Amino acid sequence: MLIILIFFLFFLFGLIYNYHFLRIRNAIYLLPFSFVLGIAFYTVLLYCLCPFLGVFKSSVISLLVLFISSLILYFKDRGSLKELQLATTLYEGICLALVVFLIGFFTHLSVENNILLDFKFHLSAANYILRSDNFPFGYSNWPELIIPYHYAFDLFSASLSSLSKTSIINVFKLVAIFSSVITFLSAYSIARFLSNQFDFNKSPALLAALFFYFSTNLLFFDSMITSSGSNLFKTICSIGLHGSIFNDLGSSGIFLPSLTLGIPLFLLIMYFLFLSFNSKELDKKLLFSIAVIGFALFQNAEYIVYVLCLTLLLCSLISYKNIKLLIPYLIFAFIIVFNSISFKLLSSEFSYIPGFLDITFNSHFPKFLAFGRFGDLKDFREINIFSWQTFSEIGLFFSFLVFTLIWFVKKKPNYSLFLTAFFLVSFIFPFLILIKSSPPDSMRILHPGLEFLSLVFILYFMNSKYKLKWIITIFLIPSILKLILSGMFTNSIYLNYKYIDHINSLIEKYSIDKDFKTFSSDIKFSTNIMKESITVNPMDEKVAKYLKDKNGYGISLNPLPFDLVGVPCYMPRAGSISRGRTFRTVLDTLDLSLVKELKIKWLYLDPETDKYINHLKFEQLISQGYIKKALEVNDDFNYKKSTLYEFNNFENAESNQSYYWTLTKYIEDEPISLNNSLYLFKTENEANDYIRNVLLKDSGFKDYKFFTNAVSKELIDFYADKNGLKLVSRP
Repeated sequence: MLIILIFFLFFLFGLIYNYHFLRIRNAIYLLPFSFVLGIAFYTVLLYCLCPFLGVFKSSVISLLVLFISSLILYFKDRGSLKELQLATTLYEGICLALVVFLIGFFTHLSVENNILLDFKFHLSAANYILRSDNFPFGYSNWPELIIPYHYAFDLFSASLSSLSKTSIINVFKLVAIFSSVITFLSAYSIARFLSNQFDFNKSPALLAALFFYFSTNLLFFDSMITSSGSNLFKTICSIGLHGSIFNDLGSSGIFLPSLTLGIPLFLLIMYFLFLSFNSKELDKKLLFSIAVIGFALFQNAEYIVYVLCLTLLLCSLISYKNIKLLIPYLIFAFIIVFNSISFKLLSSEFSYIPGFLDITFNSHFPKFLAFGRFGDLKDFREINIFSWQTFSEIGLFFSFLVFTLIWFVKKKPNYSLFLTAFFLVSFIFPFLILIKSSPPDSMRILHPGLEFLSLVFILYFMNSKYKLKWIITIFLIPSILKLILSGMFTNSIYLNYKYIDHINSLIEKYSIDKDFKTFSSDIKFSTNIMKESITVNPMDEKVAKYLKDKNGYGISLNPLPFDLVGVPCYMPRAGSISRGRTFRTVLDTLDLSLVKELKIKWLYLDPETDKYINHLKFEQLISQGYIKKALEVNDDFNYKKSTLYEFNNFENAESNQSYYWTLTKYIEDEPISLNNSLYLFKTENEANDYIRNVLLKDSGFKDYKFFTNAVSKELIDFYADKNGLKLVSRP
């Protein structure tokens, strides 16, 4: 109930701000954008206050600021409510309400009792903020590092949880449902606004909003044309994280915590930009509002701010005398520079921050890298921009772009320069650049241009003489089907590729033996496994309850119990922000000096983690009293036993160090050589100091993205012998 009151305060502040301060009178815009504006101001206040006051105090003060500001704005200028405009028909209102209900209902089914996409990282981050009452903070699976990541959703959720004493999981679900509905309503408001500006019929606005929300493609046709019918199931499942080249926005983005609030913020900033362009003079109130929303958007989805900044820069170069384009560009440029400096200062004590926007030109054009359609984040695939693969995933939008640009040239509607530049930046830059640290992430720059283009195109197409509505329906139905399926089977199953492969094999088997009874039984069993794998297991909850008031870091391949209570947990998996090697070294050597250095107190030994453990050394440490059993739990569904162990009284244990810290590159976790030598250090601090004070000052090494990893002596000797490298110890 308290969370509902907090959201009402967001709405109240946004309503009074929009109505009295910005003079927005139409309920079509006031309803969704008031919520979003309130959240934007609240997020910015949190970011400014949390480093000094902590999360709880900052949350209370931020709410008080919103409430007092609402009263001041209201009593300063009491606008008559008689000026409020509804501007919609009863029929359209009923249709809108029905769609909103269905979207909210299916989103609820998707998140109820299930883990959201990209869930575990953000659950850990939000609980870590809540537990420490501190922000900014270190990455929860590498607590000694601060990285430039969009933590706004996590901070926002932690603040709501802190105020209402509601679990982070339930806050996540509530915010996802809320954002799902508000995103659609915001898209509808933008469609209505552009219909007025372009002098269009308003009736296609609902359809245009649906196109933005669902963002479809031709993958269904691709599956039917290029492969067997069984592959159609995989295509349906492509709503999952990076399942295709693009699905970051719209209904898919709702389930990505880093984008959940980012999509409605993007739509609001577009609306305010349009209002600014319409104003005869520079509207300082609008510019201030754009700055606040831009800052909040950067903390949710920074790449959207980069796209907007590049768009306005391109517009300013073309229309260099138009100060209405230059000022918003300078605002976005300042936000980017300010955040870059902030990250630099916050991370000054660390050796390296991952360069997520370390950009270079794509030397392989016309080919580009994208995430595997049905693979994990490391399964990159190279695609030719002129191939059928590319056309099946974004070709529909290329068609939209051609028609829309022709219309812009002929009719020159308002905002044509801005929208043309916006679409061109979104469509051209992803194929020309590479983000070095993760090349397929370049495809994210396609957003939000793809989805926004579909909204504009539908408005144009449905008002043109080519009213082939059945074509639009054909393209829209698959996307609606995906949302319904996500509600039935839960959105998160689409990350469980082994289960997707399993069901796909069942479909292929059925196509041969035609045994429907066995097939339906196997499908039911597989679905139960899927659902079990994406819910919070009672076994994990039991461990989390035990750890709730405990101190120290953990290590496990299953960090969820630690994530549930915000206890930092190292993951011995390759690619874990390039510390997989260190954590595997811990389990391989069980060197108590390394355990102490990393502040590890807990070892959660589930069946997967057990594969990495040095069993002989493990039993030895138990017998010596350095490791003791803390809690044993059983997973009744999978008949697996897991045990939580505690490192005990090891501070004064004799040290016979069996590892060294050495240098590795980002993403890779194998030792790298410099000057034909492996540089070895006894502690991580020694390695980091050497990087800061020596290597990064040498121009020959400035382009390296150094990490430090703990590597066993045995593995170091193997690499040195294999590659003929010298071992150089550094003080």
